[in-house]
Amino acid sequence: MRRQRVPYAKLSVWYAVAILALVVVIGFAGAGYELNHLRTEVNGLNVKVTGLSQAISTLYQAMLKLFAQAK
Repeated sequence: MRRQRVPYAKLSVWYAVAILALVVVIGFAGAGYELNHLRTEVNGLNVKVTGLSQAISTLYQAMLKLFAQAK
């Protein structure tokens, strides 16, 4: 005797696959957005650190000149 499937069984499997595919696509889109956001934040912080490093270097050079003149 052959098993009989419920008529809507294939359709419900396709619905489940479609919903799962949609969840995966939304997940990848969210991850991509978050990666882009974090990259932007890191670039902004890198600019700040570079600016502070240059300011410290300039200050250090100025202090060296002052101490050299004081001798």
